[in-house]
Amino acid sequence: KAEERASELREELEKTKRERGEELLRCEASEKELHEVRSHLGNAQRLLKEARVRARKMDDELL
Repeated sequence: KAEERASELREELEKTKRERGEELLRCEASEKELHEVRSHLGNAQRLLKEARVRARKMDDELL
C-alpha cells in the first residue's frame, strides 16, 4: 500500500514538473512578446512625435 502511494506521488511529482516546465516556457514566450510590443510602441511613439514636429513646421510655414 505504501509503495503504491509512493509510486502515485512520484507520478504526480513528474506531472507537476512537466507542467511547471511548460508554464515556464509560456512565461518566457510572453516576456519576449511583451518586449517586442514595447519596442514597437516606442517606435510608433517616435514616429508620431516626428510627424507632429513636421506638421508644426508646415503650419508655421503657412502662417
